[in-house]
Amino acid sequence: MRFGITYKLLLSFFIATVVAVGAMLVLMKWSFERGFLQYINTVEQEAQDILIDTLAEEYRAQGNWEFLRDNPKRWSEMVFASFMTTPTVKGRMEREGMDTELRPTPDMSPEGAEKQMRRYRFRYEPRQILLDEEHQPVVGYARNLSSFIQIPIKDDGQILGYLGIFPVTGLYDMHDLRFTREQGHAFSIIALMVIVILTLVSLPLARNLVKPIQSITGATRELASGKYNVRIPEQSNDELGQLAMDFNTLAKTLENNESARRQWIADISHELRTPLAILRGEIEAIQDGIREPTPERINSLHNQVMNLGRLVNDLYELSLSDIGALSYHKTRVNLADLLHESVLSMQQEFADAGIRLETDVEPGGRIWMFADGERLRQLFTNLLTNSLRYTDPGGVLKVSMKGKAGRAAIDFMDSAPGVAPADLPRLFERLYRIDTSRNRQFGGAGLGLSICRNIVDAHDGKITAQDSPLGGLWINIDMPVE
Repeated sequence: MRFGITYKLLLSFFIATVVAVGAMLVLMKWSFERGFLQYINTVEQEAQDILIDTLAEEYRAQGNWEFLRDNPKRWSEMVFASFMTTPTVKGRMEREGMDTELRPTPDMSPEGAEKQMRRYRFRYEPRQILLDEEHQPVVGYARNLSSFIQIPIKDDGQILGYLGIFPVTGLYDMHDLRFTREQGHAFSIIALMVIVILTLVSLPLARNLVKPIQSITGATRELASGKYNVRIPEQSNDELGQLAMDFNTLAKTLENNESARRQWIADISHELRTPLAILRGEIEAIQDGIREPTPERINSLHNQVMNLGRLVNDLYELSLSDIGALSYHKTRVNLADLLHESVLSMQQEFADAGIRLETDVEPGGRIWMFADGERLRQLFTNLLTNSLRYTDPGGVLKVSMKGKAGRAAIDFMDSAPGVAPADLPRLFERLYRIDTSRNRQFGGAGLGLSICRNIVDAHDGKITAQDSPLGGLWINIDMPVE
């Protein structure tokens, strides 16, 4: 049988309530019995103090203990009188309808008063014994004297005798036991009522707690079915509210990714269709005899095939990077030498395009890092090609590199045309090209900077784009070095 989370929470609440109330019940019973026993001991202590004073006065009047040795009734009266004159018992006896002399009140018969007196005498008198100054029993129920606490009876510093008291270590009186048993039953009934009430209250609380979870469960099913526009109301600031926020963020990310995927497919289709359409048109024109297969036309067809091959190769590299299959063979390389070699390899192309190439890279500089040299050459070549392709003739590209505190900063700053601030954060997106002077009339499919970012990420670096002080684009690369 499958139980929902509502009933599991309810069961958890019930178990926690039973454990808590059960522990409270045990502690209450223990505390009550302990307090009740302490109350009895307090009353007896008061009675003992009164009895000692009374015995001392009687001894001074009689001169010895002989008046009690053969008179157990007198002893019983003295013990009982000391108990009945304690402040605690006085109030209690008045509430029960009796006075300390045990005279029957209008609502109590003499038989009832005598019964009550016999009860208190039987309860306290057997635990009292009088000893003379030589610790010999005078009157009382003599048992093992070693179990009695002997309190001296003094008169002006002289010990007249001892009052032996058997300590109370538990409840033995029938009425006391019945009272504590009744209180225990009352505590048990109260605990049971608390459990029932808390269980009834826990049911709506459990349902209320589960409601956001059920909402998240339903939304998750919709998300799994492809409905990425689903959202959950964020109604609280607790963990469930945070979970709803995280779910909404996930849904929004998936929605954006799905939109990007569709745009990616559309862009790829367009990029592949354009060179294929040109190739098809040119070839069909040659086949139909409309155009002659001149070297110029054959060269144009070859250029379209090369563009198509570069696009497919870039897509292949990006896909390998996405699945983590793009191979990197890292060794200890000199970053300054790699950048210097890349710049030298394209110096003539920049000169032919009328673009001045300025470098601030010291050949043979000691900036070492653990990296894939071929991938870094690809990174630098892509960035140089990007500036060569988009910088206006007569412009300038400045390439510099500085190393400090285990990091190397590489900058590519070119002149006009520039990039709008709104387009800068998206330059590294795949197939993204701005609709300005830097557009596809210069060639390229918008994948070069995406490949650059993947190479930098693979080397634990960071690449950013911003406006160049020269009026164009400024690409900054921050790489970890030795």
